[in-house]
Amino acid sequence: PTHCRILLDGIDNSTIKLHDLRTAISLVMQEPNIFNYNILENILYGKLDATNDQVLAAAQLSNCVEFIEKKEAQKLEG
Repeated sequence: PTHCRILLDGIDNSTIKLHDLRTAISLVMQEPNIFNYNILENILYGKLDATNDQVLAAAQLSNCVEFIEKKEAQKLEG
């Protein structure tokens, strides 16, 4: 912007490092968009260095654990 400021929690965004900003926010689309990867790779897309515990927490937070378990059971059956 040339005539105004963008504030994030009262902090001028021009003083925030881009990397710090990108790690602090995320975009949640209204329509689910699954990339052409496996479930783990889709979860890791937002944080490539996530630990197994963090991946599990993300799956639980997004309410997709049941979906993952069903998918894994289908793979074993077939």
